[in-house]
Order: sequence, then structure tokens, then C-alpha cells
Amino acid sequence: MQVEFHQLSLRYEALRIAEPARQARMTASIAEAGQHTPVLMVALRSRVTRLEALLAGILSYSRAGRVVDAPEEIDLGALVKDVADMHVPGSFTVEIGELPVLASSRTSLEQIFGNLFSNAVRHHDRGRGVITVSAQERGAFYEFTVQDDGPGIPPEFQDKVFEMFQTLKPRDAAEGSGLGMAIIKKLIEWQGGRIWVESSSNVRGTAIHFLWPREFKTEKSACAFIKP
Repeated sequence: MQVEFHQLSLRYEALRIAEPARQARMTASIAEAGQHTPVLMVALRSRVTRLEALLAGILSYSRAGRVVDAPEEIDLGALVKDVADMHVPGSFTVEIGELPVLASSRTSLEQIFGNLFSNAVRHHDRGRGVITVSAQERGAFYEFTVQDDGPGIPPEFQDKVFEMFQTLKPRDAAEGSGLGMAIIKKLIEWQGGRIWVESSSNVRGTAIHFLWPREFKTEKSACAFIKP
């Protein structure tokens, strides 16, 4: 993975460096090429931006569960509020229930909740909404639930959202890399937990549930799946 990422990074850097010169050439030929040239330039910049996001996502995926900060005591209520402030716009309301205090990896939990919040906002079909966060004890785990009031996820896509490079929008309309859910699935399973989707085609909203250990493991453990 590291070698592949390095190769992709070199190709991206070459494209990024060459892009201004390519843009200048395209601008100079507007008269010859006609009105479609500005559209092509926008498309090129968009693809470079998506490639940059893809490379960052691949690097994050390769590091998930491998580059870990030392566990520390974390007030999940405060952490979730801080993450929501960074990822959720003011037109959305975030309702946070009673969340535990536990010793765990701050970076991993910030990444998990950040991705879940970003997805809830990105795939919402209205300009405003409500996201709720709750937790309950499940044996050696806490079960966390992030619920939104968006359009929901059709049953045929509920497992696919955790696959690499999967998005629920057309590729040209997608803002992310398609790796966010795959990254958090890898982080959660590395800690012996699991993640799953609950969404009905007849009712609005999606609930993402995941199990996170009450006792953080600093080494890779066997997955102890608990059925929902």
C-alpha cells in the first residue's frame, strides 16, 4: 500500500505542477477551441482536486489501525460536540445524548464521528436537518448510534457503503474520495467491533450503529462480532 501510494503521489505531483502550464495553453486557445474551453478547464481542476482527496483517503486507509495515538481518558460528549462543530453546518441541529467517558484513541474516535457527520450532511436532500448521537452499553462494548433525518439508504446499498471507492452520488457529483466509510469500518473492526446500517425505504432517515470497546486495545485483536 505504501509503495502504491508513493507512486500515485508522484503522478499527482506531476499533474499538479503541469496544470498551470496546461491551463495557460488552454486559455490561449479559447478563440480557436470555442466556448467549451472554460468548461474543460473547470473539469480538469475538479479532477485534480478529486485525485488529491483520493490520495489523502488512501493514505488514511493504509494508516487506519496501524498508526495509533496512546489511549487517554476522553469525555465522549465533549469530543462529539467539538467534532460536530467542525463538520456540521449551522443549518443542522446535532442532538447529543448521554455519552460515556472512556480511555481510548482520540484520533480514531474523531475520525469515526467526523466521517459519519460529514456523510449525514453531504447526502442529505434538504438544506437543514437533525442528527442525533446516542450510546448504550453492550457487554464489553459501547454501541454508538448516529441517526439522521435524510432520505435514507436503499437496502441494496447498505453493505456497499463500506466498500472502498463507493459513493451514493455520481462520481462527478461526489465531493469525497469514497473511502470514508471504509476507513472507519477498518478502525472499528481493528478494535474488535462492527458497524452496520439501519434504513428503511418507507421511512426517512439512516441510523449508523457501531460497537467500540470499553477497554481500548493497543494491538490488533480478533473481531468479536455482536449481532445487532
